[in-house]
Amino acid sequence: MLQRLIQLQKSQQNNISLAINYLFIAYAFCLPMAFDTEKIILKIIFILFLFSGELKEKLLFSLKNRIFQAMMTFLALYIIWLYGSEHRDIGWWKIKIFASYFFLFVIYITSIREDFKEKIINAFILAIFTSEIISYTMFFGFHFSFIKYMGYGANVPFFYTYSQYVLLLSLSLGLVLYRLLTHTTHSKIQTLLYSFFFLSSSINVFTINSKLGYVLYIVSIFTVILFLGKKYISRTKIFLLLATIMATYLLAFNYNKTFQTKIDNISSQLSLAYHKNIFIGSTGERLGWDIYGMQVYMEHNPLVGVGTSDHIDLVAQRIKDLHLSTYKEKRLLMFLNKALPGMSTLHNEYLDHLVQFGIIGIFVLFYLFYTIYKAESVSPYFQLLKYLLLANILLYSFVNYFFILPQLAKIFFFLIALTLPSFKPKEQ
Repeated sequence: MLQRLIQLQKSQQNNISLAINYLFIAYAFCLPMAFDTEKIILKIIFILFLFSGELKEKLLFSLKNRIFQAMMTFLALYIIWLYGSEHRDIGWWKIKIFASYFFLFVIYITSIREDFKEKIINAFILAIFTSEIISYTMFFGFHFSFIKYMGYGANVPFFYTYSQYVLLLSLSLGLVLYRLLTHTTHSKIQTLLYSFFFLSSSINVFTINSKLGYVLYIVSIFTVILFLGKKYISRTKIFLLLATIMATYLLAFNYNKTFQTKIDNISSQLSLAYHKNIFIGSTGERLGWDIYGMQVYMEHNPLVGVGTSDHIDLVAQRIKDLHLSTYKEKRLLMFLNKALPGMSTLHNEYLDHLVQFGIIGIFVLFYLFYTIYKAESVSPYFQLLKYLLLANILLYSFVNYFFILPQLAKIFFFLIALTLPSFKPKEQ
């Protein structure tokens, strides 16, 4: 009788595990597009997780994970540096956001099965492909009533900034390129679909109004080339690929007005900043925040910084103290002091941490990225996924904020979890 009950319990746990992983396939598809649906799916997964069994073993498995340990160190940094902070309400808001990512990471690494990981990442790529098709319809002026558009810009359907969308587009392009170069597609139809996706998404990158996107695109391609090396790619293929990329950029510069305008804007904004100390436009404003942020950092304790969330007001005051012209001051301060205080940022993840937490904070941040880099991967394909995530996020973070963006950070930690070895139930 007891043995039958044990077998029944194991059968139920296996059914729950299957249900969770099928839901993760749906979750991966909805994560970059249908946020309301994604939240519903996640709630169902959480309920099933509570009944999945071996919760103690799963918790111990998570605590031994080096990435999770680095996450806890990151969270502890924010909590400890709250002491003496003048903006504890904002600090606690950020801590709650980070804690939610890290709790979800525990569910990811202890619930996702090895045999489902490729299905899950394929669902994610399909979502990006679908998003890209919708982007094209927006570009040509078509909108559909059944689609909930939440994006920013003329042809960004679901993300709040151009750069977030192009980051994930470039990431997916890298994975698709790997499949094509290593001939690991499962059929000719899949090869054709991947080829079409790579070509159409490459064009899409240059129709999106994102300067960073132009850089992330080539970073993803170079990451794939360096990862595969001579073992999979001949010198001829590398030459043809690089020649194609160079030709693409030359064509874009000569015939794509959006691309031309963006390049010209970078040049003019840097020139104004260097020669006249005028910081306007997205490039100039970021440079201004970098300069004034570093000034605030150097005026305080370089080792420990100014404290959790205290940096924005100090940088804003620094701008005011310099008696800048009304227009320049208004532009710089407008983006520093957003409607939601917790979202105020220097638009540079590294500088945000440096000014708040000093050298210690930068060390903790890079320790998190380092543990991700050193972590064991389940296969070469998922190892590449990890490298693509790191390459894109590390570059993205120089000109944008990352950790306080729930949508992007949640995707990052979800995809990182896919690259790691799965939790093994006792019977396995």
